[in-house]
Amino acid sequence: MRLSAMLRAATLAGLLVLTAPERPAACAFHSVLPEATISEQIAGSIEVIAARPSAADPFRFEVVAVLRGAASKTSPPHLVDSGMRARLARDPDDAVLFAHNVDGSWTRLLVLDATTRPVVEDVLARAAVWATPGGAAERRDYFAGLLDHPDDQLRRFALRELDALPYGVLRSGVYTISDSDLLRGLADIEDMPFAAIRILLLGLNGGGAARDVIAARLAGLASSGANTDLGAWITAAIESGGPAGVARVERLFFGQPGGLTQGQLISIVRALSLHSSEGDPALRIPLNGALRRLVSLHPNAVPPCRPGFRCLRNSLADRSVRDALPPARSPTATARITNLSRELPVLDSLYRASRADTSEGCFVPGAVRR
Repeated sequence: MRLSAMLRAATLAGLLVLTAPERPAACAFHSVLPEATISEQIAGSIEVIAARPSAADPFRFEVVAVLRGAASKTSPPHLVDSGMRARLARDPDDAVLFAHNVDGSWTRLLVLDATTRPVVEDVLARAAVWATPGGAAERRDYFAGLLDHPDDQLRRFALRELDALPYGVLRSGVYTISDSDLLRGLADIEDMPFAAIRILLLGLNGGGAARDVIAARLAGLASSGANTDLGAWITAAIESGGPAGVARVERLFFGQPGGLTQGQLISIVRALSLHSSEGDPALRIPLNGALRRLVSLHPNAVPPCRPGFRCLRNSLADRSVRDALPPARSPTATARITNLSRELPVLDSLYRASRADTSEGCFVPGAVRR
């Protein structure tokens, strides 16, 4: 039975898929986003349900349909706020989608209505496949088609899903969203958590207007010393400009008379290493040359990047990149660089075991989960 029919049967006929549930006590260098996307939450859940306010207690949710997994006979402990009660009262076919996690917690995902329901049906059918490396391209192409959807909820849904993809997968996609739409979102305070992915898509679109905006933003960040979304803007500049983009980054940032802040160094090295490991292979030589010159000018460029090593490890673990690093200006800096490359396998094992160091997540898509 399709989701729309399932919800209609539950809401209009007043029938519950489950018996009366127990009610537990209620309990973007880019903006912070939930670590797991909606499709990942669904793929990793033990149960996905549609819920509406309870007839017995309108401040509590009760389950009206189990859409995935086995019925747990429990309900989300979330309270129904006044705005949602009013909305669902006006639309008896609508509901709220929740994921029941393996640790017993519940995550509220989105509102199910006539607009979102067809997309949720697709995600329920494909989430398990999309969560695998082999399904990443299909996931990308599906959500790329929603980028210019008129519904804000679905558009942000799509941006978040794309934001979670490895950059190598993201850059091989086709995106029909216009540069003007991407830029408009950058000016919307409600879309601030999605600024980084919008910037990356701007670089991938690569139109003349996009290149002009990227160049202007980079120049402004260089002159002001700011670090807001710097890594994303550098990545976009290199993607859209190729070798000229690499040269622009060097010209703007490497010779700063006042030096670079630690945050700027981290952003620059992450962007260079990202492109070196997942970008255009033809850019490997200019990127490695830029990394060599950066470390020569700023011997402290590598040690500050240790907190974000998961973005850097592919490049520094690559012999061609390590060999590109020159003897630094001091024996201490040389030792630090050598020790860092030796530590990478250990750091990588610790990261995989603990998934630690999420407080300073990379700006690049998928970095938290790589």
